Amino acid sequence: MAKYSTEFKMKVVKEYLQGNMEYISLAKKYNKSVAQIILRWDLQKGIATIPKSVNPERIKENSLLFDFELSLDDIHKIDSLNSNERTGADPNNFLDYFANKK
Repeated sequence: MAKYSTEFKMKVVKEYLQGNMEYISLAKKYNKSVAQIILRWDLQKGIATIPKSVNPERIKENSLLFDFELSLDDIHKIDSLNSNERTGADPNNFLDYFANKK
């Protein structure tokens, strides 16, 4: 069975999100990046998110979330995109996930 790094999984997720037309449409509407739309959605939903980047431009971009707010309709649009897929460790089995990574 092939093993994939966390970086690879995140790249796949990022490519999917960047390619999703609903996210792209919202990013254009608010003149923000797809990442900023998702981070703002997290913020408005009360989800604590810690974005990671070593790129200074992305670090700055990730912090520019407080000069706009998603409308309720747009929050519902993003909510409707949920496909119940997990891209990382299941929080209910978090320790088992990492124990089996050896």
